[in-house]
Amino acid sequence: MNNKAQAPLELQERVSYLSADRTKADADGNYVDAKTPNDLEDGALREGGAPVYTSPEVLALLSQYFAVGLLYGSLPYVPYNVLVQYFHLTGTQYTSAKALISLGWSLKVFVGLLSDVCPIMGYRRKSYMLVGWFCAATILLILGCMDHGPPYDKTLPDPKNQPFNIDVNSKGSTIGLLCALATISYIFADVPADAMVVEYVNVNLNTCVAVCKR
Repeated sequence: MNNKAQAPLELQERVSYLSADRTKADADGNYVDAKTPNDLEDGALREGGAPVYTSPEVLALLSQYFAVGLLYGSLPYVPYNVLVQYFHLTGTQYTSAKALISLGWSLKVFVGLLSDVCPIMGYRRKSYMLVGWFCAATILLILGCMDHGPPYDKTLPDPKNQPFNIDVNSKGSTIGLLCALATISYIFADVPADAMVVEYVNVNLNTCVAVCKR
């Protein structure tokens, strides 16, 4: 009878002993990793404020997309205007050059992985953007300054009775290769820019959603 009467008392003493030296702060500290996270600013997925759309950083990003649109709309038409209309190459050569120019877009996923895993001088976006635009500008400068030679025309023989400008095959291959390298170069600048846009959206999600609904 005494044991049964003392059992609730022992349980009460045990609970009192375990919780006697525990403060509320200590108790809350055990649930830091398990508690519901606080809401970030405006429903954002990451901490940070909304970007200022008139800042040099955002304006540079917008101007980059403008340049990407120009190159995306012009470079694929170079094979037809130069290789077909000027050099009169065959349809197979034209198709090969156009496929080579479009090949760079198949490498976007690898460029994205490379920029995420291998930062240059501590930067995962800006360094690749600068390198890509520098290479693209250099290749386009070479393409614009190189001597393409006269057009291919069988009706205008030279003094040796040879077709006019018989080097069109080698020149056409060079032009197609330069266009493909220029495409790959500006893709190295475009993919990190897309990643930066995703980061901006994560920082200020509700603002982006509100703008899209307007």
